[in-house]
Amino acid sequence: MKLKMSLGAKIGFGFGVVIAISAIMGFVANQQMKSVQQQSTILADEFMPEVIVAAKMRGATNRAMYAMRGFGLSLKPNYLQQAKSELSELRSALSEAEKLDLKSAHLCKLGKQLEVSRSSLIQYEGLVDQTQQAATELSQLRTELDAAAKIYMQNTEDFLTGQQNKFQTDLDERLRKISAGDAMQDAASAARILNFKAQATENWSLMEDAIKALDSIPESRAKIIDITRKPKDIESLQSLVTSASVYQDQMQKFISEVEKPASDTGRLNEIRGHMDAAAANYVNTIEAFVSNQASALESDMRDRVKKIRLAGDIRNQANQARVTAFKAQALDQPSMIDDTERYFASLDQLFTELDAISIDPIDKERIAKTKSAANDYEQSLKSVKVEWEALQRLGKSRDKSGKALIAASKTIAEAAVDNTQLTVGELNDVAVRAGAVNLVGQVIAAIIGLGVAMMITIGITRAVRFVIAGLTNGADEVRSASGSVSSSSRDLAEGANQQASSLAEVNASLTEILSMTKFNAEHASNAENAAENASSAVGRGKEAIGRMSETIDKIKNSAHESAGIIGTIDRLAAQTNLLALNAAVEAARAGEAGEGFSVVAEEVRVLAQRSAEAASISAGLIADAQTFAKQGVEVSSEVESLLENIVQSVEEVTSVVRKVASDSQEQSHCIEKVSKELSQMDQMTHTTANSAQESATAAVQLTAQASELSNMVDSLIAIVGSNAQSSGNAKQTTAKV
Repeated sequence: MKLKMSLGAKIGFGFGVVIAISAIMGFVANQQMKSVQQQSTILADEFMPEVIVAAKMRGATNRAMYAMRGFGLSLKPNYLQQAKSELSELRSALSEAEKLDLKSAHLCKLGKQLEVSRSSLIQYEGLVDQTQQAATELSQLRTELDAAAKIYMQNTEDFLTGQQNKFQTDLDERLRKISAGDAMQDAASAARILNFKAQATENWSLMEDAIKALDSIPESRAKIIDITRKPKDIESLQSLVTSASVYQDQMQKFISEVEKPASDTGRLNEIRGHMDAAAANYVNTIEAFVSNQASALESDMRDRVKKIRLAGDIRNQANQARVTAFKAQALDQPSMIDDTERYFASLDQLFTELDAISIDPIDKERIAKTKSAANDYEQSLKSVKVEWEALQRLGKSRDKSGKALIAASKTIAEAAVDNTQLTVGELNDVAVRAGAVNLVGQVIAAIIGLGVAMMITIGITRAVRFVIAGLTNGADEVRSASGSVSSSSRDLAEGANQQASSLAEVNASLTEILSMTKFNAEHASNAENAAENASSAVGRGKEAIGRMSETIDKIKNSAHESAGIIGTIDRLAAQTNLLALNAAVEAARAGEAGEGFSVVAEEVRVLAQRSAEAASISAGLIADAQTFAKQGVEVSSEVESLLENIVQSVEEVTSVVRKVASDSQEQSHCIEKVSKELSQMDQMTHTTANSAQESATAAVQLTAQASELSNMVDSLIAIVGSNAQSSGNAKQTTAKV
């Protein structure tokens, strides 16, 4: 059947096949480009916005949780405002996601996760409100706790200051009494020595000097009568004045009798007996008074020191309890408040012991107030612990809801990334198929074109020479048009290849976005862990150090006062030794009459021993002061360690937050890169469409050239038909063709 076709029919058939192949290739390419455009539209309008909105939701959730953790630790309102602002951003992101869900048909998991997110957000906001209320109550309780602590410490300081003042006052009064007693004792000793010398030397002016020596006794009594409160001591002072007066009267009577021209020896001996009895009575009374004052000094100082020590222990126990409370707040561990129970138990015992040895009603009232303040402080600590633990439970509930929000955002993001990767894979497959179709089409077009060219060439070589030129020109134009078709096809193939490359880059960029998103999640988790180690106790720690310094200063002052006491006692001992030496010398001179002086020397030795005991008590006071100083140093070291831990935690939080910000910037660059790649893919789509249009134009040109070739063939038939021989030869040639 093909051998009977005319030359024009063969030419028309050949070019028709070429045009059909070009049209089919253009149609296939156009369909593939439509598929690519549709997938790109889904990627740009659904999957990428889903990734963006999931990132917004997750970022807002993480920032809100971080801010609420800061608020739970510090109770600062700026953290709460920041958290509420982030929750507002989260609600906006949820609204944006809901709109995206309504207009998108390919986001299968978005709707379900949005329901979870809305429910978790409502629950989280409710927990935020509860946290705010609990924080307000906790702040109020902490204010009450600080007030109770202030009252307690003030009462303790008042009691301790009162005891220290009384210690100084009692010490001064006792020393004044002892000094006055020593003066009266010295006056009595001087009077007795002068009396004995007067009797031994019969120099009666010495006895008059002895009488004058006792004139200072009422003056010494007047100096201390206003600070003498015990009836027994007042009676002793009055007895001293009376005894001194009697002794003076007897000496005056002795002088009067001995100066008589004819003195009565019996009368003198009688007066001497009364005089010695009065002197002995006076010496015994003054010795008893001085001994009582020394014993009272020892007893009073021992009780006062014990009260000061107990008051110091009460203050130290309170400081330990407060340090433990501050440490619990710094480490965010309310369970540590339970450790303060042992301090309060110790306080009860100290209060009981202090009350048992206190007699002054004012001291007892201060002890009762201090104990009541300690109980209030203990109850405030327990209330703070209860509210604090409730706040921590709310924090755990918030974390649970926040993690549900993060999990929903993560699921949305992962679904979007999976869909994006699937779409990119499909786009890669489309690009590969488009390349293969274009290659096969080009091969087929080349083969068919070669066959048609051979047929036309054989037909034309047997035609008349005058149409050869026309046919040659037509063949050239056909060849040019075929070149245009081939060039357009190559452009179409190159566009498809470039589009495939762009899609591959899109896939790589999206993979990088996924990696950066995971990194952001890890860094956010690190930021959450680091934020839990933050603390706000620096100011309170400094305040505790200040109080420790004041305590050490007071202890140093106490040690200084104790040193003064030792000096006073040493001076008393020196004077006593000198008096004993004088008494011994005078006793040796007086012989048998100096036996009284020996008794005085013995009593003086006893007084020196008591002075040594007072020095031993003072040494104990200094040892207590050293113990207080050591405790103050230990408290200061512990507070300094807390401050160092707080500073280190703040530095860790700053470093992690800085890393999160850097990764977020990298994620922004990746998203920008994806946008550029999508723009290039759109441009390549237009390029492919233009190439298809050029192919259609070239096909039209080929049709026109085929028409010209048909006219030339008609001319050739007409020429062949004018001669029968030529017609027969033409038919034979046509048949062969």
